[in-house]
Amino acid sequence: PTTLRNNEQKQVTLLEASRFDIDKHLIFYGAAYYYRGQYGHVASNQKVGVFLDFENSEDNNLGMPLPAGVVRVYMEDSSGAQQFIGEDRIDHTPRDEKVRIKMGDAFDVVGDRRQMDWSALGNCVSESSWEVHLRNHKDEDVEVEVVEPIGGEWRILSSTHTWKKLDAHTFNFNVKIPARPNLRFDGRARRKAGPAFFRPLAAWEAFRLANAPRHNELKDGGSDETRAPQTFPHRHYLPSGSLPRRRPGRRSGRTALRGEPTRAGR
Repeated sequence: PTTLRNNEQKQVTLLEASRFDIDKHLIFYGAAYYYRGQYGHVASNQKVGVFLDFENSEDNNLGMPLPAGVVRVYMEDSSGAQQFIGEDRIDHTPRDEKVRIKMGDAFDVVGDRRQMDWSALGNCVSESSWEVHLRNHKDEDVEVEVVEPIGGEWRILSSTHTWKKLDAHTFNFNVKIPARPNLRFDGRARRKAGPAFFRPLAAWEAFRLANAPRHNELKDGGSDETRAPQTFPHRHYLPSGSLPRRRPGRRSGRTALRGEPTRAGR
């Protein structure tokens, strides 16, 4: 209980806990589109994210429902004063769940990502080789988790460090970097994309060619009205919605794209 005087404002503590364990993580994120084409030097001095994780459990001196809102983090400096170091917004979190807070980006741990080789092995299959260069400018050793979302059907062909599969589309590395040196590691991956990534453009080209006027298909040099109807044989390979809408041509049974005048209607 608390007492409020007339016209007085007071902040009241809703939840309170002390001496609970927090794990600090440095995470270097990639992107799925890195593996879909030729990029060369993708990122220079890419930032490494700083995250704080803790368990909302009774064993960790918590175990209480946490309302959604902004969490601000302070750290004691050498003089004993509390210094604000970051904030993040969390969702409603029940007890016995894990909470992750992003503090921002580390300015003294950075990395580069470079594509060393890329080759297309088929219509939907590609192979690429990557080099990741991490630099630790701290006076202490750090451990960085490198997270690589790749997508599609993938396989790691070679790697200088041990990797772990997180889910169907992601793998990661955990590397330890001593104080003030550089660390390089590389790997090679093969990726196979689904039909939706590659076929709409090729199918659209086939559709355009199939419906374009061709003089050698006119009967006895006749007009477009007597041209044999064209068909599009690849429609059953396409995902829904990938073909443009069509409408009948004027005074003709031929197919025309929306907005394209037929020869008879010109």
